[in-house]
Amino acid sequence: MSEVAAEIDVRKSTAFRLLGALEARGLVEQATERGKYRLGSGIVRLAGAVTSRLGLTQQGRAVCERLSEKIGETVDIAVLQEHSSTTCARSPCLSQLSVCVLPPSTRLVVLSASS
Repeated sequence: MSEVAAEIDVRKSTAFRLLGALEARGLVEQATERGKYRLGSGIVRLAGAVTSRLGLTQQGRAVCERLSEKIGETVDIAVLQEHSSTTCARSPCLSQLSVCVLPPSTRLVVLSASS
């Protein structure tokens, strides 16, 4: 907290409120070390709003398409953060029935189970 306050030249109480607002929106998250913060998965969604202007989505889609053609499977590029992932690009396999099509920047909860 002290580092953030010093970096943006505000009081600790102001930095605390700002970080709280950013954390509530998933843009930052508290690191395992007390008082330390890192970027949260919400930053990917925020970046998703401008990726088309930067060409990142198109580049990712091109890579997905080439890989999908090569292996014959659906290919996604996603960012995993804690228990969710955000899709950046997707190329569905054309030889299979598409059950679910999600647009880029869709956030999904990631679950794992075993039997």
